Amino acid sequence: MTSLLTTMRERLAEAESDAERLRAAIQILEQAEPSPRVKRTRAAATAAPATAAPAAPVTPAAPAATAAAAAPAPRKRKAAPKKAAKAVVPLEKLLKVVGDKPGMTTTTIAKETGGDQSVLLDLLKESEQKGEVRRQGQRRATSWYLITDEDRIAARAAQIAAQAKSGGGRKAPARPARRRAAATG
Repeated sequence: MTSLLTTMRERLAEAESDAERLRAAIQILEQAEPSPRVKRTRAAATAAPATAAPAAPVTPAAPAATAAAAAPAPRKRKAAPKKAAKAVVPLEKLLKVVGDKPGMTTTTIAKETGGDQSVLLDLLKESEQKGEVRRQGQRRATSWYLITDEDRIAARAAQIAAQAKSGGGRKAPARPARRRAAATG
């Protein structure tokens, strides 16, 4: 039974030592700038001493040394840079800008409208497939132009002229050859 009492007394002394180190760490943290996480810790710490066992007297130099070793200074996290949301430009506005200033590049259009360049490029490509705009050039030198009714009329006239030169595309139906009368007679 004496060994059981000895073991219990040793464990109690260890627990009291741990409790004193924790109190010293809490005291150091309370002196530091409070953060939301520290405030939660304080609330938990103020509730904990009421149920904890009484602490043994400690010399003033001991808690500071053990607390510094037990609890490292809290690190502040750097806030991640916020990414700006991609600005979406209505198609009507995009077509108006391209129509007002023909020959603009995608980058220039993005600066003009305040929209995201990749989103604008997707819109312009869709509009090109619908026949609303056309592009000229390649890659960074691509310029965009609005297709107007006059452009459509001129393209159709050129198509008709090309067909007329090549034989019209349609041939008149072949007439059956007439038989000449064999003898005049």
